[in-house]
Amino acid sequence: TGRVIEVITEFVNRHGITFVASAGNNGPALSTIGAPGGTASAIISVGAYVSPGMMEVEYSLRERLDPTNYTWSSRGPCRDGYQGVTICAPGGAI
Repeated sequence: TGRVIEVITEFVNRHGITFVASAGNNGPALSTIGAPGGTASAIISVGAYVSPGMMEVEYSLRERLDPTNYTWSSRGPCRDGYQGVTICAPGGAI
């Protein structure tokens, strides 16, 4: 996990702060989650989400598709079994 993850975890636990980081852009395979996001349970890791409305605006799609993660958004689980991605948020057309 490394020293950076140790320091982040220490600050979160000691000072009660919230640490949020990107999951990374190495998806869509499993366990592609990057550091620091998703490498420790003390970090809220955010994946990139695309809604049907975003698909229509960004890609001019006529067919209505289900909401999903962007293909490039990293996925969990982590090497230690932690889930990795905590939450997803809009990944474009914001």
